[in-house]
Amino acid sequence: EKTSFWKQMHNKNAIPRPEFSLCFSRSNEGNVDSTGAGAMTLGGVDPRLHMTPMVFAKNVMKSGFYAVHLKAVYLREGGGVSAQTTQSGMGKMHKLGLSEAQLNSGNVIVDSGTTDTYMMASLSGPFKAAWKELTGSVYGHQPLSLSVEEIDALPTIVLVLSGFDETIVGDEPDGDPNNIAGYTGDTGLSENVRDVVIAIPAAHYMEYDSQEGAYRARFYFEESSGSVLGANAMMGHDVYFDIARGRIGFAESNCDYESLLLSEGLSISTPVSGLSRIAAEIVDDMKHECSSTGCRGVMGLFILGAMAIFVAGIRIALARRRAVAECQGVGLEISSLALDLDSDDEGGHVDEPPMPQIT
Repeated sequence: EKTSFWKQMHNKNAIPRPEFSLCFSRSNEGNVDSTGAGAMTLGGVDPRLHMTPMVFAKNVMKSGFYAVHLKAVYLREGGGVSAQTTQSGMGKMHKLGLSEAQLNSGNVIVDSGTTDTYMMASLSGPFKAAWKELTGSVYGHQPLSLSVEEIDALPTIVLVLSGFDETIVGDEPDGDPNNIAGYTGDTGLSENVRDVVIAIPAAHYMEYDSQEGAYRARFYFEESSGSVLGANAMMGHDVYFDIARGRIGFAESNCDYESLLLSEGLSISTPVSGLSRIAAEIVDDMKHECSSTGCRGVMGLFILGAMAIFVAGIRIALARRRAVAECQGVGLEISSLALDLDSDDEGGHVDEPPMPQIT
Protein backbone atom coordinates (compact mmCIF):
# COMPACT_ATOMS: atom_id res chain seq x y z
CA GLU A 1 0.00 0.00 0.00
CA LYS A 2 2.89 2.39 0.72
CA THR A 3 4.06 2.24 -2.90
CA SER A 4 0.59 2.31 -4.48
CA PHE A 5 -0.10 5.04 -7.02
CA TRP A 6 -2.90 6.71 -5.03
CA LYS A 7 -0.73 6.71 -1.88
CA GLN A 8 2.15 8.43 -3.63
CA MET A 9 -0.23 10.99 -5.14
CA HIS A 10 -1.71 11.75 -1.72
CA ASN A 11 1.71 12.00 -0.07
CA LYS A 12 2.69 14.61 -2.67
CA ASN A 13 -0.58 16.52 -2.11
CA ALA A 14 -1.62 15.82 -5.71
CA ILE A 15 -5.00 14.52 -4.51
CA PRO A 16 -6.90 15.89 -1.49
CA ARG A 17 -7.88 12.62 0.19
CA PRO A 18 -6.59 9.01 0.31
CA GLU A 19 -9.29 7.60 -1.96
CA PHE A 20 -9.81 6.48 -5.54
CA SER A 21 -12.35 4.69 -7.69
CA LEU A 22 -12.16 2.14 -10.50
CA CYS A 23 -14.83 1.71 -13.15
CA PHE A 24 -14.32 -1.36 -15.36
CA SER A 25 -16.17 -1.86 -18.63
CA ARG A 26 -16.08 -4.86 -20.92
CA SER A 27 -15.02 -4.60 -24.54
CA ASN A 28 -16.26 -7.37 -26.82
CA GLU A 29 -13.19 -7.01 -29.02
CA GLY A 30 -9.57 -6.31 -28.16
CA ASN A 31 -7.08 -4.22 -30.12
CA VAL A 32 -3.28 -4.37 -29.83
CA ASP A 33 -3.05 -0.56 -29.88
CA SER A 34 -5.79 0.22 -27.36
CA THR A 35 -8.93 -1.24 -25.86
CA GLY A 36 -11.36 0.79 -23.77
CA ALA A 37 -11.48 -0.59 -20.24
CA GLY A 38 -13.22 2.12 -18.22
CA ALA A 39 -11.94 4.89 -15.98
CA MET A 40 -9.93 5.52 -12.82
CA THR A 41 -10.61 8.55 -10.60
CA LEU A 42 -7.97 9.64 -8.10
CA GLY A 43 -9.01 11.54 -4.98
CA GLY A 44 -12.70 10.63 -5.07
CA VAL A 45 -15.44 9.54 -7.47
CA ASP A 46 -16.98 10.92 -10.67
CA PRO A 47 -20.78 10.78 -10.19
CA ARG A 48 -21.30 11.48 -13.90
CA LEU A 49 -20.43 7.83 -14.51
CA HIS A 50 -23.14 6.51 -12.18
CA MET A 51 -26.37 4.94 -13.40
CA THR A 52 -27.57 4.22 -9.85
CA PRO A 53 -26.80 5.89 -6.50
CA MET A 54 -23.58 4.76 -4.84
CA VAL A 55 -24.13 2.46 -1.86
CA PHE A 56 -21.44 1.64 0.68
CA ALA A 57 -20.13 -1.64 2.05
CA LYS A 58 -17.88 -1.86 5.08
CA ASN A 59 -14.17 -2.40 4.46
CA VAL A 60 -13.33 -4.91 7.18
CA MET A 61 -9.54 -4.65 6.76
CA LYS A 62 -7.69 -1.68 8.24
CA SER A 63 -4.70 -1.90 5.91
CA GLY A 64 -3.34 -3.87 3.00
CA PHE A 65 -6.07 -5.51 0.95
CA TYR A 66 -9.65 -4.25 0.81
CA ALA A 67 -12.12 -6.78 2.15
CA VAL A 68 -15.88 -7.09 2.62
CA HIS A 69 -18.10 -9.22 4.85
CA LEU A 70 -20.09 -11.61 2.65
CA LYS A 71 -23.57 -12.33 4.02
CA ALA A 72 -25.05 -14.50 1.28
CA VAL A 73 -24.63 -15.72 -2.31
CA TYR A 74 -27.56 -16.25 -4.71
CA LEU A 75 -28.13 -17.35 -8.28
CA ARG A 76 -30.85 -15.35 -10.02
CA GLU A 77 -32.80 -17.28 -12.61
CA GLY A 78 -33.12 -15.63 -16.01
CA GLY A 79 -30.08 -13.38 -15.71
CA GLY A 80 -30.28 -9.61 -15.50
CA VAL A 81 -27.63 -6.90 -15.11
CA SER A 82 -28.92 -4.72 -12.26
CA ALA A 83 -28.81 -5.54 -8.57
CA GLN A 84 -32.32 -4.10 -8.17
CA THR A 85 -34.43 -6.77 -6.44
CA THR A 86 -38.07 -6.66 -5.41
CA GLN A 87 -40.18 -8.90 -3.22
CA SER A 88 -42.08 -10.08 -6.28
CA GLY A 89 -38.82 -11.15 -7.88
CA MET A 90 -37.59 -13.21 -4.94
CA GLY A 91 -39.00 -16.37 -6.52
CA LYS A 92 -36.14 -16.27 -9.01
CA MET A 93 -33.49 -15.98 -6.28
CA HIS A 94 -31.84 -19.25 -5.25
CA LYS A 95 -29.72 -19.01 -2.13
CA LEU A 96 -26.58 -21.12 -1.94
CA GLY A 97 -26.57 -23.02 1.31
CA LEU A 98 -23.51 -21.81 3.16
CA SER A 99 -23.79 -20.01 6.46
CA GLU A 100 -22.43 -16.50 6.97
CA ALA A 101 -19.63 -17.93 9.11
CA GLN A 102 -18.65 -20.38 6.36
CA LEU A 103 -18.67 -17.65 3.70
CA ASN A 104 -16.24 -15.61 5.82
CA SER A 105 -13.95 -18.41 6.97
CA GLY A 106 -11.17 -16.32 5.40
CA ASN A 107 -10.96 -12.78 4.05
CA VAL A 108 -13.20 -11.89 1.11
CA ILE A 109 -11.01 -9.38 -0.68
CA VAL A 110 -11.84 -6.99 -3.51
CA ASP A 111 -8.82 -7.09 -5.81
CA SER A 112 -8.72 -5.33 -9.16
CA GLY A 113 -5.29 -6.86 -9.79
CA THR A 114 -6.89 -10.31 -10.10
CA THR A 115 -8.64 -10.69 -13.46
CA ASP A 116 -11.11 -13.42 -12.49
CA THR A 117 -13.05 -14.29 -9.33
CA TYR A 118 -11.94 -17.10 -7.02
CA MET A 119 -14.39 -18.27 -4.37
CA MET A 120 -13.88 -20.72 -1.52
CA ALA A 121 -13.92 -24.37 -2.54
CA SER A 122 -16.76 -25.16 -0.11
CA LEU A 123 -19.13 -23.07 -2.25
CA SER A 124 -18.56 -25.27 -5.30
CA GLY A 125 -21.12 -27.98 -4.39
CA PRO A 126 -24.07 -25.68 -3.64
CA PHE A 127 -23.28 -23.48 -6.66
CA LYS A 128 -23.08 -26.37 -9.12
CA ALA A 129 -26.26 -27.96 -7.75
CA ALA A 130 -28.21 -24.71 -8.17
CA TRP A 131 -26.69 -24.19 -11.62
CA LYS A 132 -27.76 -27.68 -12.72
CA GLU A 133 -31.29 -27.03 -11.44
CA LEU A 134 -31.60 -23.70 -13.28
CA THR A 135 -29.83 -24.48 -16.56
CA GLY A 136 -29.99 -28.25 -16.90
CA SER A 137 -26.26 -28.31 -17.61
CA VAL A 138 -23.11 -29.00 -15.60
CA TYR A 139 -21.08 -25.95 -14.56
CA GLY A 140 -17.45 -26.09 -15.63
CA HIS A 141 -14.74 -24.23 -17.49
CA GLN A 142 -14.97 -26.03 -20.81
CA PRO A 143 -15.48 -23.91 -23.97
CA LEU A 144 -19.15 -23.23 -24.76
CA SER A 145 -20.58 -22.10 -28.09
CA LEU A 146 -23.37 -19.75 -27.02
CA SER A 147 -25.17 -16.83 -28.58
CA VAL A 148 -25.36 -13.43 -26.89
CA GLU A 149 -29.00 -14.14 -26.07
CA GLU A 150 -28.07 -17.45 -24.43
CA ILE A 151 -25.34 -15.75 -22.38
CA ASP A 152 -27.80 -13.10 -21.18
CA ALA A 153 -30.24 -15.83 -20.08
CA LEU A 154 -27.71 -17.60 -17.84
CA PRO A 155 -28.06 -17.07 -14.07
CA THR A 156 -26.78 -13.86 -12.55
CA ILE A 157 -24.56 -14.28 -9.49
CA VAL A 158 -25.76 -12.04 -6.66
CA LEU A 159 -23.60 -11.20 -3.63
CA VAL A 160 -24.92 -9.62 -0.43
CA LEU A 161 -22.36 -7.58 1.53
CA SER A 162 -22.51 -5.95 4.95
CA GLY A 163 -23.37 -2.29 4.57
CA PHE A 164 -21.31 0.50 6.10
CA ASP A 165 -22.90 1.13 9.50
CA GLU A 166 -20.56 3.64 11.13
CA THR A 167 -20.65 7.46 11.19
CA ILE A 168 -22.87 8.98 8.50
CA VAL A 169 -20.69 10.82 5.99
CA GLY A 170 -23.40 12.67 4.08
CA ASP A 171 -22.98 11.22 0.60
CA GLU A 172 -25.21 8.19 1.24
CA PRO A 173 -28.36 7.96 -0.93
CA ASP A 174 -31.57 9.28 0.61
CA GLY A 175 -34.98 7.70 0.30
CA ASP A 176 -36.63 4.33 0.69
CA PRO A 177 -34.02 1.51 0.45
CA ASN A 178 -36.60 -0.51 -1.51
CA ASN A 179 -36.33 2.02 -4.35
CA ILE A 180 -32.52 2.15 -4.47
CA ALA A 181 -30.69 -0.41 -6.61
CA GLY A 182 -27.84 -1.81 -4.56
CA TYR A 183 -29.72 -1.97 -1.25
CA THR A 184 -31.39 -5.16 -0.05
CA GLY A 185 -34.49 -3.30 1.15
CA ASP A 186 -37.34 -5.44 2.49
CA THR A 187 -36.70 -8.29 0.06
CA GLY A 188 -35.43 -10.71 2.69
CA LEU A 189 -32.00 -10.99 1.07
CA SER A 190 -30.66 -9.73 4.42
CA GLU A 191 -32.04 -8.56 7.75
CA ASN A 192 -30.44 -5.13 7.24
CA VAL A 193 -32.31 -3.11 4.60
CA ARG A 194 -29.11 -1.16 3.82
CA ASP A 195 -26.86 -4.11 3.18
CA VAL A 196 -25.32 -3.97 -0.29
CA VAL A 197 -26.25 -6.13 -3.28
CA ILE A 198 -23.82 -6.74 -6.16
CA ALA A 199 -24.98 -8.39 -9.39
CA ILE A 200 -22.51 -10.27 -11.62
CA PRO A 201 -24.24 -11.15 -14.91
CA ALA A 202 -23.00 -13.93 -17.16
CA ALA A 203 -21.68 -11.35 -19.64
CA HIS A 204 -19.09 -10.52 -16.98
CA TYR A 205 -18.15 -13.95 -15.63
CA MET A 206 -18.21 -15.67 -19.03
CA GLU A 207 -15.26 -14.61 -21.20
CA TYR A 208 -15.26 -14.93 -24.97
CA ASP A 209 -12.13 -16.37 -26.55
CA SER A 210 -11.91 -15.26 -30.19
CA GLN A 211 -9.35 -17.97 -31.02
CA GLU A 212 -11.68 -20.72 -29.82
CA GLY A 213 -14.87 -18.94 -30.91
CA ALA A 214 -16.37 -19.92 -27.56
CA TYR A 215 -17.04 -18.73 -24.01
CA ARG A 216 -15.37 -19.96 -20.83
CA ALA A 217 -16.57 -19.45 -17.26
CA ARG A 218 -14.16 -17.33 -15.20
CA PHE A 219 -15.79 -17.82 -11.80
CA TYR A 220 -13.74 -20.39 -9.90
CA PHE A 221 -13.98 -22.35 -6.63
CA GLU A 222 -10.34 -22.96 -5.73
CA GLU A 223 -9.60 -21.12 -2.48
CA SER A 224 -9.15 -23.27 0.63
CA SER A 225 -10.47 -20.34 2.69
CA GLY A 226 -11.65 -16.87 1.83
CA SER A 227 -12.44 -15.51 -1.62
CA VAL A 228 -11.11 -13.03 -4.17
CA LEU A 229 -13.60 -10.79 -5.95
CA GLY A 230 -11.59 -9.95 -9.04
CA ALA A 231 -12.01 -7.47 -11.87
CA ASN A 232 -14.87 -9.39 -13.51
CA ALA A 233 -16.90 -9.09 -10.29
CA MET A 234 -16.21 -5.34 -10.16
CA MET A 235 -17.09 -4.89 -13.82
CA GLY A 236 -20.15 -2.76 -14.56
CA HIS A 237 -19.65 -0.78 -11.34
CA ASP A 238 -17.78 2.31 -10.28
CA VAL A 239 -16.05 0.93 -7.19
CA TYR A 240 -14.92 3.58 -4.70
CA PHE A 241 -12.18 2.84 -2.17
CA ASP A 242 -12.54 5.30 0.71
CA ILE A 243 -9.48 4.28 2.70
CA ALA A 244 -9.72 6.86 5.50
CA ARG A 245 -13.36 6.07 6.36
CA GLY A 246 -13.19 2.31 5.83
CA ARG A 247 -15.81 2.16 3.08
CA ILE A 248 -16.10 0.56 -0.35
CA GLY A 249 -18.76 2.16 -2.54
CA PHE A 250 -20.57 0.54 -5.48
CA ALA A 251 -22.58 2.31 -8.18
CA GLU A 252 -23.80 0.60 -11.34
CA SER A 253 -22.22 2.06 -14.46
CA ASN A 254 -21.39 1.31 -18.07
CA CYS A 255 -18.02 2.99 -17.33
CA ASP A 256 -18.05 4.61 -20.78
CA TYR A 257 -15.81 7.57 -20.01
CA GLU A 258 -15.11 8.29 -23.66
CA SER A 259 -18.80 8.84 -24.48
CA LEU A 260 -19.11 11.00 -21.36
CA LEU A 261 -16.32 13.28 -22.57
CA LEU A 262 -17.66 13.40 -26.12
CA SER A 263 -21.06 14.47 -24.79
CA GLU A 264 -19.30 17.43 -23.16
CA GLY A 265 -17.38 18.39 -26.28
CA LEU A 266 -14.11 16.82 -25.10
CA SER A 267 -12.09 13.85 -26.29
CA ILE A 268 -9.53 11.33 -25.08
CA SER A 269 -6.05 11.86 -26.52
CA THR A 270 -4.72 9.16 -28.80
CA PRO A 271 -2.60 6.67 -26.81
CA VAL A 272 1.03 5.98 -27.58
CA SER A 273 0.71 2.93 -29.81
CA GLY A 274 4.09 1.41 -28.92
CA LEU A 275 3.45 1.57 -25.16
CA SER A 276 -0.09 0.25 -25.60
CA ARG A 277 1.20 -2.63 -27.70
CA ILE A 278 3.73 -3.58 -25.02
CA ALA A 279 1.03 -3.42 -22.31
CA ALA A 280 -1.27 -5.59 -24.43
CA GLU A 281 1.47 -8.18 -24.90
CA ILE A 282 2.16 -8.26 -21.15
CA VAL A 283 -1.52 -8.72 -20.36
CA ASP A 284 -1.83 -11.44 -22.99
CA ASP A 285 1.18 -13.29 -21.58
CA MET A 286 -0.24 -12.94 -18.06
CA LYS A 287 -3.57 -14.36 -19.22
CA HIS A 288 -1.98 -17.49 -20.64
CA GLU A 289 0.94 -18.01 -18.27
CA CYS A 290 -0.50 -16.86 -14.91
CA SER A 291 -3.30 -19.01 -13.60
CA SER A 292 -2.79 -18.61 -9.86
CA THR A 293 -4.04 -15.71 -7.75
CA GLY A 294 -0.54 -14.93 -6.48
CA CYS A 295 1.02 -14.81 -9.93
CA ARG A 296 -1.66 -12.53 -11.34
CA GLY A 297 -1.42 -10.31 -8.29
CA VAL A 298 2.34 -9.85 -8.79
CA MET A 299 1.89 -9.17 -12.50
CA GLY A 300 -0.87 -6.67 -11.76
CA LEU A 301 1.43 -4.79 -9.36
CA PHE A 302 4.18 -4.83 -11.99
CA ILE A 303 1.90 -3.27 -14.61
CA LEU A 304 0.66 -0.61 -12.17
CA GLY A 305 4.26 0.20 -11.28
CA ALA A 306 5.17 0.59 -14.95
CA MET A 307 2.20 2.90 -15.45
CA ALA A 308 3.26 5.00 -12.45
CA ILE A 309 6.80 5.36 -13.84
CA PHE A 310 5.42 6.38 -17.24
CA VAL A 311 3.13 9.02 -15.70
CA ALA A 312 5.96 10.31 -13.52
CA GLY A 313 8.13 10.68 -16.63
CA ILE A 314 5.44 12.73 -18.34
CA ARG A 315 5.13 14.98 -15.28
CA ILE A 316 8.90 15.54 -15.14
CA ALA A 317 9.00 16.39 -18.86
CA LEU A 318 6.14 18.86 -18.48
CA ALA A 319 7.81 20.45 -15.44
CA ARG A 320 11.04 20.90 -17.38
CA ARG A 321 9.15 22.43 -20.30
CA ARG A 322 7.43 24.91 -17.99
CA ALA A 323 10.78 25.84 -16.40
CA VAL A 324 12.34 26.50 -19.81
CA ALA A 325 9.36 28.65 -20.82
CA GLU A 326 9.64 30.70 -17.61
CA CYS A 327 13.37 31.27 -18.11
CA GLN A 328 12.76 32.36 -21.71
CA GLY A 329 10.12 34.80 -20.49
CA VAL A 330 12.55 36.31 -17.95
CA GLY A 331 15.20 36.58 -20.66
CA LEU A 332 12.85 38.56 -22.87
CA GLU A 333 12.11 40.95 -20.01
CA ILE A 334 15.83 41.55 -19.42
CA SER A 335 16.43 42.15 -23.16
CA SER A 336 13.60 44.68 -23.31
CA LEU A 337 15.01 46.43 -20.27
CA ALA A 338 18.44 46.71 -21.89
CA LEU A 339 16.90 48.23 -25.02
CA ASP A 340 15.15 50.87 -22.92
CA LEU A 341 18.47 51.87 -21.29
CA ASP A 342 20.28 52.13 -24.63
CA SER A 343 17.58 54.40 -26.06
CA ASP A 344 17.96 56.97 -23.21
CA ASP A 345 19.25 60.19 -24.95
CA GLU A 346 19.55 62.44 -21.91
CA GLY A 347 23.11 61.44 -21.20
CA GLY A 348 24.59 61.41 -17.70
CA HIS A 349 23.89 58.87 -15.05
CA VAL A 350 20.77 56.66 -15.20
CA ASP A 351 19.79 54.60 -12.16
CA GLU A 352 19.78 50.94 -13.03
CA PRO A 353 16.56 49.15 -12.23
CA PRO A 354 16.74 46.23 -9.83
CA MET A 355 17.66 42.89 -11.39
CA PRO A 356 14.62 40.59 -11.91
CA GLN A 357 14.58 37.72 -9.44
CA ILE A 358 14.66 34.34 -11.17
CA THR A 359 13.12 31.71 -8.97
